[in-house]
Amino acid sequence: MNAPAPPSSTPVRRGFGTLAVSLILLLVTAIGVLYANRSVLFEQRTSASQAQATLAHEIAEGALEWAAGMLNSPFDIGPNCGFLTTTNTSFRLKYVLTRFTANPSVLDVVPTTTTFPGCKLDPLTGTTTCNCPDVPGSGTAVANTGAAEQPSFSIAFEAVAGVTDAVKITAYACTAQAATCSSANFAAASGNARLSVVMKLRPLLRAVPAAPLTCGTSCTIGGSFNLVNQDVNTNGIL
Repeated sequence: MNAPAPPSSTPVRRGFGTLAVSLILLLVTAIGVLYANRSVLFEQRTSASQAQATLAHEIAEGALEWAAGMLNSPFDIGPNCGFLTTTNTSFRLKYVLTRFTANPSVLDVVPTTTTFPGCKLDPLTGTTTCNCPDVPGSGTAVANTGAAEQPSFSIAFEAVAGVTDAVKITAYACTAQAATCSSANFAAASGNARLSVVMKLRPLLRAVPAAPLTCGTSCTIGGSFNLVNQDVNTNGIL
C-alpha cells in the first residue's frame, strides 16, 4: 500500500502572503487618511485665521472713521464720548489741541500721546460702549469699556514731524478680549490689526475773522453788548 502524502505548506504560505499584503495596504490607506485629515484641519485653521484677520482689519478701518468723525464734531463730549449740551470739552480739544500760532493762518497741532479713547462692540446687539478718558497728569490712560470679551479698538495720536497742522491717527483693533485693545496688548489677541492715517486739521473758520463779530446769519446786539444768535440751525457755533 502506498503511504499518504504529507500535507502541502503552499496554502499556508499563500495565506501569510495575503495577510502581509493586506496589512501593508491597510497601513498605506491609514497614512493617506491621516494626511487628508491633516489637510482638512490645516484648511480649517487657515480659514479661521483669515476670518479673524479680516474682522480685525474692518474694526480698525471703522475705528479710523470713528476718530475722524469725532474730530470733525465741534460738540462737547462726556466720559462715554457722547455729545453734551453742557459746558465741557470737544474731542478735538481734548486729544488734539489746535491753536493759532504767530501767523494767524497757520495751526499748531499738539496731540496727546498718553491717552487712548476707544470702544467695544457687542456683536449680538450691535451696540457700542465707548470711553474717552481724561488726559492724566502722568502715565497713560486707556479707554475703560468693561471686562466683556468682545471686539474693541483704541485710538492713538502722534504729531507729524515738520507738518504743524497734521496729526497721525493709529487704530489698534482686536477681535475679542477682555481688556480694551491697545498698543500694549493688541498683539495677544487671536485677530488683531493696526492701521494708521495722517490727517490735516482745519478749523471751522479757516482764518481769523476780519471783524470782532461774525455771524452765519443775523445777530442782534442787546443791552450791555449782549450778543444773541437768532439762527437755530447754527446754535451759536459760528
